[in-house]
Amino acid sequence: MFIAVFGANRAQAQQLQLLTVPHPESSSYPAVEYKGRIGPPRIKGEARMFRSGIIRTAEDPPNFAGHYRITTWGCGAGCVMGTLVNVITGHVMFLPATISDWPSGSSPLEFRKNSRLLVINGVRNENEVETSGLRHFYEISGKKFLYIGSAKREEKIPVVR
Repeated sequence: MFIAVFGANRAQAQQLQLLTVPHPESSSYPAVEYKGRIGPPRIKGEARMFRSGIIRTAEDPPNFAGHYRITTWGCGAGCVMGTLVNVITGHVMFLPATISDWPSGSSPLEFRKNSRLLVINGVRNENEVETSGLRHFYEISGKKFLYIGSAKREEKIPVVR
């Protein structure tokens, strides 16, 4: 019960917007890879409840959008949640949703260190209306995720981190 409430508070209510154009590509959202010093995460507010998960990867290099590090952990049977840490400033924010019911043989998240595009595979925030065959596209912009839209999963796309 806690997870459903937490997840619902984490992402703003978004109507499902099915894309009619081709799926967004990572190359359309370029990011410059950061190679400098990695600062410690600034863990505040609700993020303190997940301190150990965030600290576990505190010294790892960026793995998303040039200067961010995505860290995930389980939030129940078949559920994943996580944070995004800016390795330059230490700013910590939560991913736009918890993820469950992702398709077999795929990853719940797709992201690259040289792209600002984040793809969520499966159901966001245990929303019973959504199906596991959907992919949800987000762009990281400053300190927030911008929802681009959703599309039916057509093929398995390899995850490169």
